[in-house]
Amino acid sequence: MDTPELEMLDLHLLVSAADTGSIGAAARFLRLSQPSASARLSRIERRLDVKLFDRGTTGVRPTPAGQVLVERARRALDVVAAGVAEAHETANNPRVAVGTIAS
Repeated sequence: MDTPELEMLDLHLLVSAADTGSIGAAARFLRLSQPSASARLSRIERRLDVKLFDRGTTGVRPTPAGQVLVERARRALDVVAAGVAEAHETANNPRVAVGTIAS
């Protein structure tokens, strides 16, 4: 079975919805419309064939499967952010190697 791909925005949406307990709040944070965020979340669930959030009148709550994926998404985003910071650091402080030849 092929592993479904998720985009960075998908990961941000999962984490933000879990953190805020609201698709609307997550949408505002990510500068998306609420209908767009809700539709995107539904597409993610269909693509993965798993329910990730329980939706109610008071907001959303991750299912046990959703909690697992949100935690992994959070870690993935942290790894990418660290990589970007390291790339910037490397670009701003290039390493110089100096060698000598014994004569």
